[in-house]
Amino acid sequence: MGPDASAAPGGGAGARPLGRVLVVGASGFFGSALGRRLSGSDVSELVGTSRNGTGVPAPATALALDLTDKHAVEQVVSNVRPDTVFQVAGYATGARSLETVIPTLQVNLVGTVNLLVSCTRLGRPRVVVASSYEEPAITEAQPLPRSPYAVAKWSAAGYGRLLHRLYDLPVVNLRVAMGYGPAQRDDRKVVPYLIHALRSGEPARLSSGTRTVDWIYQEDIVDALMAAARQPGAAGATVEIGSGRLHSVRDLAERLRDLIDPAATLQFGALEDRPMEDAHAVDVHPAAQILGWSARTSLDEGLRLTVDGLPMLTAHKRAAK
Repeated sequence: MGPDASAAPGGGAGARPLGRVLVVGASGFFGSALGRRLSGSDVSELVGTSRNGTGVPAPATALALDLTDKHAVEQVVSNVRPDTVFQVAGYATGARSLETVIPTLQVNLVGTVNLLVSCTRLGRPRVVVASSYEEPAITEAQPLPRSPYAVAKWSAAGYGRLLHRLYDLPVVNLRVAMGYGPAQRDDRKVVPYLIHALRSGEPARLSSGTRTVDWIYQEDIVDALMAAARQPGAAGATVEIGSGRLHSVRDLAERLRDLIDPAATLQFGALEDRPMEDAHAVDVHPAAQILGWSARTSLDEGLRLTVDGLPMLTAHKRAAK
């Protein structure tokens, strides 16, 4: 269906074939970029799901799937009989509001566990779960999740490790740092919000901008997902995916301003900082050792590619932090 698997990170001699692939969340940020890459790889069949069956990039077969409906999940897994599953669906928000607790619980925890259990019952395919580096580290003596999103993802990863140890489900959990790229069309996220505001000439309203973040470009994330699916020895691993470098939100915003409109206004301090933020640079060594992966795109190059590739947004609803 495409080029040799050895061209991709994690490929080469001994790499496991992808076979029939199911991408859960194929219309989202990770899923749409991943789907385009899979269409040019050694996939025998490609199926993508979204909540309503729309937005799944061709040539994948598109299916509607509500992850919170365990019977629907079982039916999809039973019908597709995948060899490889990418779980990249989720209710993605770093907000601390009470309104995010139930949606993150239902989609990110219950939905992921529904998928993991169905895969365990129906063939034990390799399952790659895109998680978040906002989760507490496994080694923390007193883990403290920082948001409803983080605690749901953290709990789902725990179920993945449990199913691997008890039932030999070959699951790989990737704790992905702050992703960005042209496939990210949600203007509640800081990069697309800033690009839209700077293009439109509106002042960009931000928090203090002092928060430091490990930013990771979308194609590097896709490389990591592919490597996690291919590496035979990765099953059961939990691996952080990032650049290993920290850049502040202020630094990111100023780089984007210089790319788009050096005269534009950035209103730092217009919003309150979110509580319980953590400055955390990814330890890049485990990903290199377990997956044969490392980030290849610098922040400047990734932002340039994002600005060039992101279409004009029709509207933006709120400022970003």
